[in-house]
Amino acid sequence: GGTLENQNQDNPTSFEPEETKMDQRQAENGPAAALSVRVYHILVKHKGSRSPVSKQDPTGKTIQARSVSDAGEILQALRGALEQNLSLDLFKQVAKEISDCDGTVQDGGDLGQLFRGNMIPEFENVAFNLKVGELSSIVETPVGLHLLYRAE
Repeated sequence: GGTLENQNQDNPTSFEPEETKMDQRQAENGPAAALSVRVYHILVKHKGSRSPVSKQDPTGKTIQARSVSDAGEILQALRGALEQNLSLDLFKQVAKEISDCDGTVQDGGDLGQLFRGNMIPEFENVAFNLKVGELSSIVETPVGLHLLYRAE
């Protein structure tokens, strides 16, 4: 029979105590290690979006005339303007005016506390890698293009 140590080497989920200490240090320091994040977003839909209508554009006329690159240009310009004087209040104000996300537009893009495994992977990876107070680059999902702001 093998010793406990040998059995551990065969188990990809077990690790030695020194590795555990290192993982804990990374968890304390790295933004990606957070269990949950509080994120706000601005969504700009385009003609390829899963549902190309919103409260901002109930008929979808503007959204359906917007290409992905048009949506990207809108968000790139917004990102540049936001970065001049970035704050949560400013982000929320812009989200209320621009965002095509019907569920969050009235709350300034507030998605609340997000937990791992509950989001589209592209979105989750960006959300969890942002530092508090940081604005993301543009994130593309089947819903449209997003700018994310991490508040907590």
